Amino acid sequence: MQYLLKKIFLLFLLLSACSADPFPDCCIDQGERRDAPFSTTFLAQFKTGSSDIVAPNPDQFLRIITEADIMTLMNSAATSQLNRNGLIGGVVQGSQGPAREAAIQVTDAEGNIIGHATGTSRNLFYNSLGRIPDLTIDQGTSSEGTFTVFNVPPGETFFQVVRGGRGNGRITSFAGAVSLGRIDALPVLPERVGLLGVAIDNLTGAGVPGASAAFFGREQVEEANAAGLFLISLDQGLPTNGEYLVRLSAPGFRETTHRFNTAMGDVLNRQQAFDPLTDDNMLLYSEGNIQDWAQRLGVELRPTTGVIIGRVTPGQANVAITPTGPDPASLGRVFYFNQSGQIDPSLSGTSNTSSFVFFPDCAQNPGGEIFLNASAIASDPQNNDIFSTGRAVAYCRPGGVFLQTIAITPRPVGSTSFTVPINGEVKPERGGAAVAGATLQIVGSDGSTSSNGEGQFTISPTPSGTPDAISPLMANSNYTVRAQGLTFVPTYQSLSTGPAGGKRDLILVEAARMSQLCPPSGQGALIGTARDLGLIDPSRRGRAAEEITLKVFKENGEEAGRVVSFDTQGQFIICDLPFASNSPGVFQIRVTSPEDSGAFLVTAYPDGVTLVSIDINKALPRETSFRGQVQNLAQPEGANNMVGDVRLSVLGTQKRFTADASGRFDLLLDSNSRFIVRAEKEGYLPSYNYQVETSARNLISPSSSLWTISAGDADALAQQAGLSLPLQGGILSGKVSIRGFDAPKPTDPPIPGLEAAAKSLHFGFLDQDAHIDLLSVSEQGMMTLLFGDGQGGFPSTLSFQLKYRDRLENPQDLASVQSVEIGDFNRDGQTDIIVFGDNTLIFFPGAGNRTIGFEEGRENPTPLFDSGSPKAMTVAELNGDSSPDLVFALGGQRPLLRLINQTDGSFVPFEAATGVADPSGSCGNDPTAIAVRQVGLAVIDILISDAARGLCDLTFDNTGIPNAPPITLTLPTGVSPADVIAIKTAFLDSDNIPDFLLLHKTGGAFFLGLPPAQVQDTPTTNIAFLPSFDLPADFIPTRMLFTDINRDSRADLVIGGAGSTGEARFLIGSGNGAFGSSKSILSSPVSDLALADADDDGKEDLILSGASSGALQLFRGSDSPQAGIRIEARNAAGEWVGVATYPDQNGRIAGATATTDSGRFIFFNVPAGLTNIRVAEGGAGNALVTAYSGGLSYTHLDMDPIQPTTVMVDGQVINPTAGEFAGISVEGIEVSSLGTSAKTMSGAEGRYQLHLGANSEHIIKLDP
Repeated sequence: MQYLLKKIFLLFLLLSACSADPFPDCCIDQGERRDAPFSTTFLAQFKTGSSDIVAPNPDQFLRIITEADIMTLMNSAATSQLNRNGLIGGVVQGSQGPAREAAIQVTDAEGNIIGHATGTSRNLFYNSLGRIPDLTIDQGTSSEGTFTVFNVPPGETFFQVVRGGRGNGRITSFAGAVSLGRIDALPVLPERVGLLGVAIDNLTGAGVPGASAAFFGREQVEEANAAGLFLISLDQGLPTNGEYLVRLSAPGFRETTHRFNTAMGDVLNRQQAFDPLTDDNMLLYSEGNIQDWAQRLGVELRPTTGVIIGRVTPGQANVAITPTGPDPASLGRVFYFNQSGQIDPSLSGTSNTSSFVFFPDCAQNPGGEIFLNASAIASDPQNNDIFSTGRAVAYCRPGGVFLQTIAITPRPVGSTSFTVPINGEVKPERGGAAVAGATLQIVGSDGSTSSNGEGQFTISPTPSGTPDAISPLMANSNYTVRAQGLTFVPTYQSLSTGPAGGKRDLILVEAARMSQLCPPSGQGALIGTARDLGLIDPSRRGRAAEEITLKVFKENGEEAGRVVSFDTQGQFIICDLPFASNSPGVFQIRVTSPEDSGAFLVTAYPDGVTLVSIDINKALPRETSFRGQVQNLAQPEGANNMVGDVRLSVLGTQKRFTADASGRFDLLLDSNSRFIVRAEKEGYLPSYNYQVETSARNLISPSSSLWTISAGDADALAQQAGLSLPLQGGILSGKVSIRGFDAPKPTDPPIPGLEAAAKSLHFGFLDQDAHIDLLSVSEQGMMTLLFGDGQGGFPSTLSFQLKYRDRLENPQDLASVQSVEIGDFNRDGQTDIIVFGDNTLIFFPGAGNRTIGFEEGRENPTPLFDSGSPKAMTVAELNGDSSPDLVFALGGQRPLLRLINQTDGSFVPFEAATGVADPSGSCGNDPTAIAVRQVGLAVIDILISDAARGLCDLTFDNTGIPNAPPITLTLPTGVSPADVIAIKTAFLDSDNIPDFLLLHKTGGAFFLGLPPAQVQDTPTTNIAFLPSFDLPADFIPTRMLFTDINRDSRADLVIGGAGSTGEARFLIGSGNGAFGSSKSILSSPVSDLALADADDDGKEDLILSGASSGALQLFRGSDSPQAGIRIEARNAAGEWVGVATYPDQNGRIAGATATTDSGRFIFFNVPAGLTNIRVAEGGAGNALVTAYSGGLSYTHLDMDPIQPTTVMVDGQVINPTAGEFAGISVEGIEVSSLGTSAKTMSGAEGRYQLHLGANSEHIIKLDP
């Protein structure tokens, strides 16, 4: 019935569309070409690459909009559309698909807002034409990322992402027509999120009316409705990336507190944009329920008695819970629930329900910590004893209930006790010799230990004769340690034991320093480090979070303490925290800087300082400084030809600036954006500069010049070209350049050579400065660190040999490295290294110290001899905790091994961590490559290549359970399984699904879209990889990296080769899985390569390691002027316009018929309007600009000198009805490209063919 009503409603909308149309041609006979009334539609930003656009590339579909599509949305929105104006629709496109929750600002050239998302003049809707309207969202884009703007005046329209992203764009509006385009943006993740929950009576399962909820750190108390429902709106929402205690209360129920987190993984995995998070743990326990339990158990309930109810996860029976705390006698006995959910006093451990309860007396510890220690011994299928442990913290609340979950993790096979050894050094916070005689005490436990005369300490495990003892330190547990020494303030810090213990250093803070910062005593303070989560920019993960502001709150939302220091290394100090009865207190540190987020619960101690580390959801910079000088177009570039006192205005905004007397300017512009800057001065032509780009990740963008020209100089140049005066129309000028890499120059800083050729090169932040560093690991395990200076030089180095242990536990030099990964694996803010080789996994923690980077001898090797013969490794995130895990391809009867990161330098098998076994079924005996991609919210897709069997695809749900048996995929014709070299994941097209790219001996192949198991119900073995690119016959590829060489938001490739004919090449991506012809960068063999911005100029640089010598060469990212290129200009109708001239290096026009070494060009006498400047000879490329009568328009024309110069587009014209690329084919539509002569008609089934310039941007016109 609902479906029928919806169809009737849509029919009504369609009928009303033909009765209220301001467009004159609605619903009338359009002749014999088609029956439906279509609107002229312009498709902006249609980009070509260097390969044909054919099926299955979705870009083949050209979308034309019907009048009914327009009227359906217009009538639902109660707006109007005037015939003299245009209509613009589009999508905000992120790096991984449509950007959701992004708000845009729509303006004209002068910065006047012409798009309104609210109010009576609303004409901006976050909906797409052709879909069922949803007008409930007005805060930003929905999950589809789309928008529609009615009544847009003709001309260039400017779009800026103002919330939820960084980026902008321009789309031209045409009178009486529809324009469709896209706004490229990098996301800014939500800083707040709404919440939905229902207060539930634990006994009956019914909602509790009249319930209230107080969230730690918030003054406002939320009230439930009559059904017990809580709904916190987005504008009042909780900070994301936050930790909360939630206190629930209702008449007749005990106040119940539980934990709730707004983890970024949960925020990002919401089904729809602006959806709230769901708190499904809002349980309330009635007074009668608690009294009944106490009576049956013989427990006396006093006003000071608390109730702690818990559960072990993953569910496990026979787990013993041992509470510890400052007053052990007050904790009482732990009771367990049986399989029927009833408390059973006879149980000494958990049943299959994994639940427990106890009743501590909180009189001596009100609100204080109680530590819950979980331990169990079980048997595996081989009858080995498996020791499992876990630890959590609950709070003792007099008269209240506290709910707490304990995560339990098994220890490795062969472990003989619950406890583990810990050893290390006690070090001063600010460096110096280790501290001798320091006293160490574990909070909540008896006993202490001390560091020896050399500042070293050891905490030994319990003897093997008492395997069930849980002290002093259990495995897989987090503790707080109090360290104290002479001249140092007591320093509280966390200690994570991991599954096996090991080396953990502790810190002491100088008392004199703290007395100065937090007078008089320096006690009761927090010292913390704020790190960047790196969710948007992975290169920033673990780095100091800059431009952050913090506040501290008590549970009731009252602000507490004061932040007295926040340095460039992300360290902060908070003083003057209030404490009740001189007891420890719980506080929330909250990030308050705009668009950043984080809220962290910490326990502080009144007699000392507490060390904390917080990971911030740090937004990309909103604005960046764009600097340079205004130059005279009639003079040589870079010479002393500056034009001062020029008025500068940024089109699409109301930002206005003036260059100083020397022509210098410093513009504060939105980041990750492209602008037109108008330069004006008396006696000069108004000049429109199209080449202004801002950085996405830096506060300062690369410097660039703005160009202008006086009227007199313009006339003089025209006369040099033999033109008569006065000039007509406008002037178009610019520079033809190629984006790529410049070969090393003699003036570049020298780069030290390697002792051995690199097996694996990685750029990363290895010390504490802001400059990128370089790591090299040779095939024989020689590790070299090269510390960058930010100018492309690496003046200091460090090298040493990696070690491992053989089966007899003898130390050996690592002899065969298979793969290397870097990242912050132990969540300490430093870059760590993972090395796989010789059947050993080596974790090497980063020290972050410039003089050492990594401490020799601190490798932590884990043998994998008994793990199924691992052959290939990759990094993936498997369990939703945002920590990098590891996946290995195995030879034999098990296809893979999954290891979960414990964030302390150790990894445990997936089955041991989650209870879910790795899949069975062979993918071959000789795996050579593995890649992992996350598809949607709940699918992990793993692809393994075997030298004999070929490609094997496995998919898993978000719990790690296989979705289907292994599926075999087919390689392209002529490619054998033994030819496969590597597999990588990347976003090769514009959907939000990562894709696979495979490198083989003669080229590449791609697989786009959903995993095979999701595409068809009965997967077969003929699901094929498609050819992506070919390589020269004498080229032997070894490694590939993704980049964006030409900065067009499409993945490009750099490939390194070894052997006698090895070299490095780069290939331009077409945005559809295909890559164009390759260009050589270096002709000598390459062992490995890496990409990063080594000289801080905003462009990626390429470093190469020689295959034999170990010599390093840095190729800097560049925009190089191109000589010998002939340019033409065409108006929107495709007619040649203007007179082309080519200035030399001195700015003079001397009769050249193509660009000189300057790469510059000037067109005179260009009629006003949209103009396509394109490469006519010498390559492919174009720029779309507007010519202004009596003005100058300046642009950079980025070109590709590699063939082909044209590509074919072979596809269909469709009216979209179910998304961008699904709809009804439309025949009889004229298809043309503005500014070119390309034109055709769509035939049967909407088929068309069109030849367009390669590597160019087009505006496609669909004319009914």
